[in-house]
Amino acid sequence: MSENASPENSEAPVRVGPYTVEDAIGVGPHGAVYRVSEVEQGGELALKRLHKAIAGEKPGETFNRIARVVVALAHPAIADVSHVALHGGHVVIISELVGARSLAQVLEDRGPLSPSETVGLARQLAIALEYAHQRSVFHTSLRPENVFLTSDGAVRITDFAIAALYGHSVRQKPSYQVTQQAFLAPEFLEGGVISQQTDIFSLGAVLFMALTGTPPGISRAASSDGRFSYLEVGGKKAAPVALSAPNFEALPPETPQSLRQAIASALEREPAKRPGYVKAFQQLLREVKAAPLTELAERPGEETQEHAASGAAGARVRLCPACRRPVSPAGRVCLACGLVLTGEAGSAECAPVNYFHEHARRLLSKHDLGAAERAYRSAIGRNPDEAVLYDELGDVLGVENNFAEAADAYRHAVKLDPQDADAWHDLGLVLLAAHNHGEARRALERAVKLGGNKEVRLSARIHLGALAAEEGRVQEATAAWQQVLHEEPGLVVVRMALASLYANTGLYEEAEQQLRAALVSEPDYRQAQNLLARIRERAQLERPDTDERFGLADDLGGGSTHLGIGFDWGRWG
Repeated sequence: MSENASPENSEAPVRVGPYTVEDAIGVGPHGAVYRVSEVEQGGELALKRLHKAIAGEKPGETFNRIARVVVALAHPAIADVSHVALHGGHVVIISELVGARSLAQVLEDRGPLSPSETVGLARQLAIALEYAHQRSVFHTSLRPENVFLTSDGAVRITDFAIAALYGHSVRQKPSYQVTQQAFLAPEFLEGGVISQQTDIFSLGAVLFMALTGTPPGISRAASSDGRFSYLEVGGKKAAPVALSAPNFEALPPETPQSLRQAIASALEREPAKRPGYVKAFQQLLREVKAAPLTELAERPGEETQEHAASGAAGARVRLCPACRRPVSPAGRVCLACGLVLTGEAGSAECAPVNYFHEHARRLLSKHDLGAAERAYRSAIGRNPDEAVLYDELGDVLGVENNFAEAADAYRHAVKLDPQDADAWHDLGLVLLAAHNHGEARRALERAVKLGGNKEVRLSARIHLGALAAEEGRVQEATAAWQQVLHEEPGLVVVRMALASLYANTGLYEEAEQQLRAALVSEPDYRQAQNLLARIRERAQLERPDTDERFGLADDLGGGSTHLGIGFDWGRWG
C-alpha cells in the first residue's frame, strides 16, 4: 500500500503482504485501521498501519522487545495481536477484528453509563491492565475508541502499547487532538514518560467520560453537544479547545463517594499522587456495587428475546446452562463452574464451553507454557473426564521436558479414550525421551494399529524404525522406514537414515540408491552429498572402515506437535 493508498481510491484490491484490504475502519493519531482478509486461509483481521515511515531500515531493539511481548499477550479482555511486520517502510500490526461496538459508539448512541455500570467497566479494564503491567506492557493510549463492549457484556481492549511502538519506530511525536489529549497523562504528553501511572490516568479519564459523556477538562458545550469526536472515517473533527482541570461536579449526583475518589486520584496531574499500581486503584472500588454491561452493547431500540419476554426493567441476568447460576459481571464466565457462554442468550450457539480450556489453548499458541499448564490443570479440575484436556496438557509438559508428568497425562488420555491414536503416539514419544523403550514401542505400535491420520501414522513408524535401529534390529528398522517411504517418498530425512543403516551393514548399493533419491528431492542437500561420497569411497576400497561408523545423519524428531508462535520481521512487497 502506498503512502496515500486506500480502498476508496483504488479500483483493484489493495494487497498488504498476504492480506487483502476490504474496508477502512478508522484513523487515529498513530495510524489507519483497515479490515483485511487473509488470502490463503480466509477470515477477517484488523490491520493497523502507522502513519509515519520508520526511521532507518527497521526499528531498533527496544521496539522489537516491546513487539514480542505485545504479540505474546493472551488475556480474554485484550485483543490478540498476531504479528508485527514491515510493509513499504511502515510498521503494520495485525490483530483480531473485534466484533463489537466501541465505548465511544455506545456513549454517542445511549448516553453516559450509570455509576454501577461504570464500576463494572472499571473492574474489567483494571484486570486487563494489571495483566499487561505484570509483563511490563503499558497501553499508553487508552481511550473510549479502543475499548469495545461485546454482546455478552465483556470488554475487549485494542491498541496495547501502540504509542510506545509508534515512538520507537518513528521517533517522532504524533499529533494528538485536544479531545485525545484529555485521556493522556501530563508526563506522557510533556516528556513521553510511560509507566503504570500513565495508564491509571487514562483509566480515570475513560471512567470520567463514561459517567459524564464528556472527556475530563473539556466543557460539554465545547465537545459538540456532548458528542465526542473520534476521528472516525467520515466523522467530523472537534473544534480546538483548551484543556482545564476536570470538573468533578459534572459527575452524576448518585455517584458513590469511593468511585469519585478513585477517579479523582487517577486524574491527579502529578504521578506520585495517583495510585501506584492498578490493584491499589481497584481497592478503592472494592465495596462499590457493579452492574453487568450486557445491555450496553445493544443498539438503541433493540431488545433481546429474553428481556422482551420478561418485560422487566433494568439489567438482564444470564444464567449458566450448566449450573443455572448467574454468570460473572462480565456476562461471560461462570465463576461457579468455569464455563463460558458463546453467542447470544437463547440462540443455537449458546452452548457451554470450558473457558479454561479455551484460554489454555490461547496461552499455548502464544507459547506461554507455564500459564497454559495452569489453565489446563484448572480445566481438568472442572472436567476430569475429558481426554483431550489430558492430551493437550501432555503436549505442554513435553515441550517443557517434563517427560514423566507428560507420560502420566497421556496415560490418562488413552485410558479415557483408548481409540485416540494421537495420544498413543505422543505417549510413545515422551517415553522414548525418558528412555522407557519397551512401553514406548508398545504405545507407538498401538498408534500405528489404530491408524489415525497420516501424519500420526508415519511419525509413529519413523520412531519405531529409529528405536529398532538403535537396538540393532536392522530388518525391523528397514521394514518400518520402507513402509514410510512407500506412503511418502519425499521424506528426505528417512532416506538419509535408511542410507546410513544400509551403509553400516555393508549394503552400499542400497545406500547409494537412497541417497540418489534424496538428492533428486533436494539437489543441494550437503549432508547427502557428503555421505554419498564416503560410501562410494568405502565401496571402492572394498574394506570395512573400522575407525568410524555411519550414524543417523539427522534428527528424526521427537519434539512436540505444538510449536509456539515466534516473533520475526516479515517483509512483504
